[in-house]
Amino acid sequence: MELVQLNEHELRMLCDGQSEFKYILDGVPPKHVLDRSLNHYRDSVCEMWSLPYFIKLNDQLIGSCGFKNPPSDYRVEIGYNVAFDVRGKGIATFSVNKLCQIAFESGLVKVVFALIASENLASLNVVRKNGFIYKNMVV
Repeated sequence: MELVQLNEHELRMLCDGQSEFKYILDGVPPKHVLDRSLNHYRDSVCEMWSLPYFIKLNDQLIGSCGFKNPPSDYRVEIGYNVAFDVRGKGIATFSVNKLCQIAFESGLVKVVFALIASENLASLNVVRKNGFIYKNMVV
């Protein structure tokens, strides 16, 4: 399993619904996430923070993850998604770990956070396994 960052061309193709990738449909980010990434890229946000990452297994894209915005005050928010058929296999845990590694190694981040619905127990377990600490509820 590996994390592969999209380039600008690949992101544009996905936004236009013309991807050359072999992927599981619900492993691709929603359109609004792709559009946000493209807008960040157009606004000259560094590629590391603006272009999404795909989770690749056996030559197939099974999920996605990335940074929702560039770091601010040494903090950055992450998001992730894994195709339904391959959930429960440690894929999200692996992806969050890799995103944290990228963020901390940049030298621009001291805190990585994720906003997760309280009923999303699977996602809460993913971040706990990666050492995240519950801070507060956002309404």
